[in-house]
Amino acid sequence: LSGKPWMAYLRIADGCDNRCSYCAIPLIRGPLRSYPEDEIIAEAKRLVSKGVRELNLIAQDCSRYGYDWDGQLHLSHLLKRLDALEGVHWIRILYLYPDEIPDDLIETIRQSNSVHEAFLRVAKLPAAGEYRTATNADRIRAMTDEELAEWIAGDVLNLTGGALEMATEAWLN
Repeated sequence: LSGKPWMAYLRIADGCDNRCSYCAIPLIRGPLRSYPEDEIIAEAKRLVSKGVRELNLIAQDCSRYGYDWDGQLHLSHLLKRLDALEGVHWIRILYLYPDEIPDDLIETIRQSNSVHEAFLRVAKLPAAGEYRTATNADRIRAMTDEELAEWIAGDVLNLTGGALEMATEAWLN
């Protein structure tokens, strides 16, 4: 547990298959290895029985959860199962890559009672200037790759100038 009795970090995978030029995680931690869903659910139930109400899902790349099993993304299914657990009030997802956020994940979060939508709310949309919420997820889906990359780099990561341009270009190439 994290020291706060109401929240805990729940590892769902280890390692990473992304080969970002700036990152050594694949060399240090190895390739992506997703933990079995039933084991994650069992651990979540154990944590809830100890009073945990907020689960923070962690991995080097949560968005690719399960991809190492069959080439499919399984995060949406895991979130639905965690969301159905009695006693879980908040689920946060840490470390999502923007190119691995499929429509079904956005829809799962929109329909969830407990999945925290911080990554949909924290930043402003580039054109509209409105905060991202579950109600404007269609606008998110309508963004071009360039708009999404610029939004992530500029508004979410608060990059400016040359760093903004470099990050945007890196995501697009």
